[in-house]
This record gives sequence, C-alpha cells and structure tokens, in this order.
Amino acid sequence: MFDLSDISFGSILSIFKKIPSQVTGGLALAGFVFIIAPDFNDESFIVFQTQWKDLTIFMTIIFSCLTLTKWIALYLEQRKIIKNRLRLKLFSQDNKCLLHLAKQQDGSFISQIRCNIDVSNQSDFPMSLIKPSLICPKTKGEVLHAK
Repeated sequence: MFDLSDISFGSILSIFKKIPSQVTGGLALAGFVFIIAPDFNDESFIVFQTQWKDLTIFMTIIFSCLTLTKWIALYLEQRKIIKNRLRLKLFSQDNKCLLHLAKQQDGSFISQIRCNIDVSNQSDFPMSLIKPSLICPKTKGEVLHAK
C-alpha cells in the first residue's frame, strides 16, 4: 500500500521545480476560472464545485505563487546575462601614450594620438572589439588606424 510518510517535502518541491511556468500558469488560470465560474444549472457541477472549491482555491494560490517565482527567477537570470555582457574593461598603458600636434606647411594642423590599451574580459564567454573609435575629441578629418 502507498504510504504518504515516504514522500518528503523536498522531493515534492523538486518535482514542482521541473514543471514549466506555462503549465503552472495554465493551472492557476484554470483554477481562477473554476472559482469565479457562474453556477450552472447542472447538478453534478454544483456538487463538484461545493466539494472541491477549497482544494481548488488552495491549488490556485500554490500554482500562482509557483508561476510568479519562476517568472521572477527568469527575469533575474536575464538581467544577470545582460549585466555580464558589459564586462569589457579598458586599461591604458600610461607610459606608452602620446599626443602630438604638428603644424603643416600649408598652415593646417595634424594631430597624432597614440595609446596602447589593454582590454580585459571579465565575463565567462569570449569577446572582441570589432570597431574601436575615438569619441572625444571630435575628429573632423581623416582617421588613420595603425597596428
């Protein structure tokens, strides 16, 4: 014979954790519909509703809480992934940076900026700089990239 004392609370929770949030949300929605459903003239439905209404309310609350916690956990996991995407740190080598402004023969100026930058990846997945650009000072002329 089946004995309920053999089932632990942790094993029940581990089973509920594996249920997808769409299923728990559907069960919660079905419970809400059952609770607020109008009384039909069908006598078997009225008997069923009076006998199982307390259990339905309890299970609706349980499945609603499960769905909300799964959605909150999914939201927090997505925020963590987005936060980890922004994990490139740039460090300049101060002793190798150079800024030079030279006047040409036609009276125009040419500036040369040289800076070695170390890029540190702080995330768990590989990243690379695709197209670095100089934001400040604004460049009005041609930019030459050297390796």
